[in-house]
Amino acid sequence: MQQQVTLAPGQSQQVAFNVVPQATGVYQVNLDSLSGTFTVMGVEEQSLYTGWIGISQSPSFPRWGQKLTIPGRTITRLGIRLSRTPYTEGNITFTIRRTSDDSILQSKVWGNANLLPLHPSSILAEVIFDNPVLIAGEVYILVENPNPQLVYLYGTNYDIKPGECMADYGWWPDEGRFRYSDNGKYDLAYRYTYI
Repeated sequence: MQQQVTLAPGQSQQVAFNVVPQATGVYQVNLDSLSGTFTVMGVEEQSLYTGWIGISQSPSFPRWGQKLTIPGRTITRLGIRLSRTPYTEGNITFTIRRTSDDSILQSKVWGNANLLPLHPSSILAEVIFDNPVLIAGEVYILVENPNPQLVYLYGTNYDIKPGECMADYGWWPDEGRFRYSDNGKYDLAYRYTYI
């Protein structure tokens, strides 16, 4: 079936195509004298949640998220299921950090936490990274907020994704240092998009 579209100079029209690519990536499109590109994205997610964890985003525990391995993908979006208390505020940042040295691979401010829905309602809060980079290896995908307010993370209270687990970063007074703590009994509700 063919579709014909006639445009005058300065006019534009959205046209839908039924294309079935074999893999994620950027594809070139040529239509007579018109050309362009379209991108096919892949999605990795753990969308189930059986409960929530109220996290005090205090200076003692400023980061919460999921530890996982990304196998050589350019991450374009990151979403984590969240909600808030009535008095939560302060910017929330979504960050991807390398587990080996805690270096930041991607980071973007989502916005003020007071824009999240009130608990028990929740949303998959999502950012689109400005400059996506190729990530290969074990990382933490994190919600970061140094303000001492309560934010709710959603996930499962059992291990649903082998090789992944919920994690937090905080101050351990008995050790006198900040460090990550992995909890293999829980998995965070998240989604990332990649090419």
